[in-house]
Parts: sequence; C-alpha cells; structure tokens
Amino acid sequence: MSQTETENPFAPRPDLKVWLNGELVPVGCPTF
Repeated sequence: MSQTETENPFAPRPDLKVWLNGELVPVGCPTF
C-alpha cells in the first residue's frame, strides 16, 4: 500500500469493506 503525506488513514474508504453484523459493508458507509 502506498501512503502519501496528504492521505488521511481515517478517511472514508468505500473500497475497503469490513464485516458488520454478519454482512460486508464499505468502511466509507457510516452505519453506526
């Protein structure tokens, strides 16, 4: 993974998905 100085690691990342309540949801989608 390339990290730039302007890249925010806590920024929404729709391309990155996580398991939430048994289903895959994009990190960029605030569900909580």
